Amino acid sequence: MGAIACANVLSDIYAVGVTDIDALQMIVGISTQLTEDERDIIVPMLIEGFKAQASVAGVNISKVAVKLNPWMTIGGVVTSVCSSEEFVMPNQAQPGDVIILTKPLGTQMSVTIRSWLKNEEKLSFLKSIKVDSAMLKQCVNSAITLMATINKKGKIFILGKFA
Repeated sequence: MGAIACANVLSDIYAVGVTDIDALQMIVGISTQLTEDERDIIVPMLIEGFKAQASVAGVNISKVAVKLNPWMTIGGVVTSVCSSEEFVMPNQAQPGDVIILTKPLGTQMSVTIRSWLKNEEKLSFLKSIKVDSAMLKQCVNSAITLMATINKKGKIFILGKFA
């Protein structure tokens, strides 16, 4: 989950064409429903995954904020100081512009499928319509890998910079 959160945070800034990161902060809200022992296991794993993914991206984490929260949350904040010519905002798209997908659509559906595979009633339904649960598990695993993939290379297509 830490790697996925980091990839998600970085992908937001990469999506507007910015790859020079000035600061990356990790924000973790730890559920008050977890025991202290569970927190002692989960929090370091989340932080390690986030840091490992930041390292892959070549970005240093400037701060990790961990707070108790009624529910589990994980994310971050990324900043970059640049001129308005160095990024493209999504609301500036014009008819005829090209959209390049750096990841396939449908990962949210895989998250739903993952929960269905853990629910006996939903799993029974899938079996009744002859859906191969082993194939679905492979799809879910592929989606998880994609969600944790940093999308920095997509920047080469932004602003007509193809190098």
